Amino acid sequence: TYYAVDPPRTHDLLALLNQAPGGADLGLDRGELAALGPYAVEVRYSDDISFMTAAHADRALAAAEDVWARVSDVVGVPS
Repeated sequence: TYYAVDPPRTHDLLALLNQAPGGADLGLDRGELAALGPYAVEVRYSDDISFMTAAHADRALAAAEDVWARVSDVVGVPS
């Protein structure tokens, strides 16, 4: 629980952002958040990740690092 919000157990980053107080003020790219969804489940639990190229992985990593940096700054996680 953070800011009196009990977030749902989900990998849907857009749903989590929509529940966050001032979520729109984080400056996160909603398209990048949506694009990270498949990496939360498909890549972790699938034997077939042939859809993922090195370029896909690089973009996903950059997006995830951006999300982490922005959210960490807001909630006060030390870097």
